[in-house]
Amino acid sequence: MREEEKYIFGLSLLPDIGYVRLKQILSYFSTPRDAWEGLKKGGFSIKGIGPKIAQGIESVIFQIDINKEFENIYRKGIKIITIFSDEYPILLKEIYDPPIVLYIKGSLPLRNYISVVGTRKPSKYGMHMAEKLSGELAERGATVVSGMARGIDTYAHIGALKGNGMTIAVLGSGVDVVYPYENKGLYQKIISSGAVVSEYPPGTRPRKEYFPRRNRIIAGLSLGTLVVEAPEKSGALITASFALSAGREVFAIPGRSDFGRFKGTNKLIKDGAKLVETVDDIIDEFPYIEWKKKEKSVPYSLTEKEEKVYSIIGDMPKYIDEIMRESKLSMGEFFSVVLSLELKGLIKEIGGKRYCKIK
Repeated sequence: MREEEKYIFGLSLLPDIGYVRLKQILSYFSTPRDAWEGLKKGGFSIKGIGPKIAQGIESVIFQIDINKEFENIYRKGIKIITIFSDEYPILLKEIYDPPIVLYIKGSLPLRNYISVVGTRKPSKYGMHMAEKLSGELAERGATVVSGMARGIDTYAHIGALKGNGMTIAVLGSGVDVVYPYENKGLYQKIISSGAVVSEYPPGTRPRKEYFPRRNRIIAGLSLGTLVVEAPEKSGALITASFALSAGREVFAIPGRSDFGRFKGTNKLIKDGAKLVETVDDIIDEFPYIEWKKKEKSVPYSLTEKEEKVYSIIGDMPKYIDEIMRESKLSMGEFFSVVLSLELKGLIKEIGGKRYCKIK
């Protein structure tokens, strides 16, 4: 199998060789190795390979030291999975143009994949919902798939990690190229609890045209795609379109009708996407999957003052001065109650003297 993988990998590096053309080549030659050697000898009398494509192949194939390239990738700790491998994700094979090769850092989880995507410039509400729902999906046993871009993608991965679950980042660059660079720490955490995946060879720098293509992989891997927040023109809507074309479920979170960042999600709902308010709106669409049971909250006995402060603190971050003012407690009483709620694991400080519920 490793020999076959090596030559499929080599064929994937040739220009204009996608899955359809690869099948044509492999039906003409006996083995991937024969195909590689045959193309080097100018065997271009194959359906689908005209003079222009043949010229492009000839200009590249002699520059590739297939053994050296293949071994260098494995030495970098990067795994190669071809479309003919048993490890290749089954759902991804079903899309129109599946990648011939996947480069992987980490380990592809076997759990059910749900993709979570959205705008790179989200509102605080969008960030909160992406993190919250991704965390709850992870807790129920889903693997959260996203693109590690700024904004919603980042919070989707963070949420999955906080939910002690697995997550996959599909990149528009090589798997050894961190983009955006500020997500380097997140990139390492994703590898330790899931995988970073790309169809582009290691060392490939991100390019604008690569991101729409990687979106088909995000959608193709997944049972369904959740669009958290997206304007009318958004890469997230491209992902949703790929999901629809592959016959997968599409979910969307509604938002204010006068808020531009939600125009795309609101339109998806009008066009038939399922409106999502809670994680159950997603998992209920897959009754044939044995999801993990939701863990029951630990029953805490709260004092009257603790109940009062806890009810004031919501799911969205709130400044401590505002909470204290609404509680009408003395400063000493208030901070004693806040400490007690923190120790019980019911609230947390998220920075900037802001608190929110975590149970």
